[in-house]
Amino acid sequence: MWLFCWNRTHANGSIKRGSKDNATDSVALRTGIGVQLKDIKVFNRERQKGTNVCADNNGGCQQLCLYRGNGQRTCACAHGMLSDDGVTCRDYDGYLLYSERTILKSIHLSDERNLNSPVKPFEDPDFMKNVIALAFDYGHGAKSGNRIFFSDIHFGNIQQISDDGSGRKTIVE
Repeated sequence: MWLFCWNRTHANGSIKRGSKDNATDSVALRTGIGVQLKDIKVFNRERQKGTNVCADNNGGCQQLCLYRGNGQRTCACAHGMLSDDGVTCRDYDGYLLYSERTILKSIHLSDERNLNSPVKPFEDPDFMKNVIALAFDYGHGAKSGNRIFFSDIHFGNIQQISDDGSGRKTIVE
């Protein structure tokens, strides 16, 4: 039997596995995950019993299917908001984007009680070391979507990414 734990102080946040009888011989499964991790759960498909409406085609939900019991489900979105159809997700009309040096995060402008970030954080340790300035180009062409520009003083450059996280490129060296 294994015991799994996380340690915020070891190797900039790590998940470890050790023997239930002697955890001193633990092995780091992941390191460098930061201090934001709050909990871990172990999933083993062989130990799962039963099924629910979410098991078939994700319950018809685009992102998250939350089983409510008695054959009922609710769809939710990891990022973005639930559309009027109750199953698909759409982008928020607005949000505040900010830099934590190595990662770009967002918060809601219209619902400060909602702690789920409106968009997935942008993180790329190879190209984001010390982001200090941001700019946003809304609606850059029908197919291109929105663009985010940022300057990184570690690299001394200006970069751009699409607001879906794709298409990163350096535009000023």
